Amino acid sequence: MEDAGNFKETVTIAFAMDNITGTLEAEGFDTPALDAGLILAHVLGKDRAYILAHPEHEFSEDEILRINEEVSERLCCRPVAYITGQKDFYDRTFYVDERVLIPRPDTEILVEEALKSAGATKKDISVLDLCCGSGAIGLTVAGNLPGAKVTLSDISPDALDVAMINAERFGLTGKVRFIESDLFDELAGERFDMILSNPPYISSDEMTALSPEITQWEPHSALYGGSDGLSFYRSILSEAKGYLAEGGEMLLEIGESQGSEVRAIAEANGFADVRVVKDLAGIDRVISIKEK
Repeated sequence: MEDAGNFKETVTIAFAMDNITGTLEAEGFDTPALDAGLILAHVLGKDRAYILAHPEHEFSEDEILRINEEVSERLCCRPVAYITGQKDFYDRTFYVDERVLIPRPDTEILVEEALKSAGATKKDISVLDLCCGSGAIGLTVAGNLPGAKVTLSDISPDALDVAMINAERFGLTGKVRFIESDLFDELAGERFDMILSNPPYISSDEMTALSPEITQWEPHSALYGGSDGLSFYRSILSEAKGYLAEGGEMLLEIGESQGSEVRAIAEANGFADVRVVKDLAGIDRVISIKEK
């Protein structure tokens, strides 16, 4: 798009969308039109529906400068979620920055399973979001289960800062608890009806195959799960019985090839009721583990 200092014609949403989409497409980005729409919506402080409904909207010179800056960031492989500072997840829009992993739609399967199970219990429950990151899992559960007592923990104080920003954003400050902890270390003596976690699970080989926008921008500590990707599952499941209440359930997100391996780890640690939940594409996505 022409630089704001010397553009010679009115720049509308339609013009900007075509220009940015073409630029990103030429550079090989997977979702050029989506990226363009999100950038334009962010600059205007509107939603994507506005971008689609108002192709004739004209940008100011200052807005064009901001658009050029954000497109330049995208061309450097910076994820759109970090550029705009937000990412939609389940029924909320979360604040995100480089201190936390960007929430993925895959993780919504875990939230759906948690809400389904919690609804079946017909009681207020205590929930732990282990390795909470941005708080996407725990805060979504807290927002949909007003009676639940939700604890969010993470080893990273930076991640907890982001999760606290989101708690305030959703009016959940004071309704949830935050604990800085290396897995269960700071939770001695506590038991939870439900433990939820999307731990790091990318193996060494898989790390080398990730795209630059992941490896160069998202926190390595939130991705890498040891040489085989299973280190966190071994650690979590070796201790989980001491923190899961009688009749409680643990839900863990897993990589698409890890279902049988994580099931075996759970069974080796004394869990008999283990179920693999598939996503809509039929891919193993969540392990459900119940304590009888």
